[in-house]
Amino acid sequence: MGDKAYSKSRKFKFIKTSNKNIRYQLIRIIQEFVSVKKHGFLILFTHWLNDAGPLHCGTCYKTIPLYKLPDIDQINRQSILVWEQNYISCDRLQMGSTVGEKWAIKQMRDHESQLSKAGIEICSIIKQLTGLRTYYYLFNYRRLKIEQDKKRLCPSCGGQWLLAKPHNRICDFKCDKCELISSLTSNSY
Repeated sequence: MGDKAYSKSRKFKFIKTSNKNIRYQLIRIIQEFVSVKKHGFLILFTHWLNDAGPLHCGTCYKTIPLYKLPDIDQINRQSILVWEQNYISCDRLQMGSTVGEKWAIKQMRDHESQLSKAGIEICSIIKQLTGLRTYYYLFNYRRLKIEQDKKRLCPSCGGQWLLAKPHNRICDFKCDKCELISSLTSNSY
């Protein structure tokens, strides 16, 4: 039984047993989703307020639902969801406390942290499934001048990665070799 048929049968059963009719109204559409096939690259990124999923189109930054990934199995889907919850937990920790804040920031900022290694591995899996480069977002919250931040090199290969102009909402740095992206710090002075 398909989703629509199941929904209809549940609605009919509710109406029959309760002698009540169902009224419903669309309140809002959370976010527009896009297909994986249309876009040049993908970005794995989330944050503590995200409610739409961690995979984004690198071109338009719209969310791509995990069910749109070709041939994704339950194990890989679960790995993505676990990574997402871990990232959100770290982001909440760094946003709302002083206990563990430094540890959480290191997990999100350091490409060799346990959290980032898991995310980079997920990017590799998504790239295999889609044939599209999948970039991992490195959090950047440092207390330094913007000029200093712009001089940062890719933390993985040491290459130049500052973009001539920002891309989308989160991408000031991009390393095609390492498939990492990042933004300028929001903690500058």
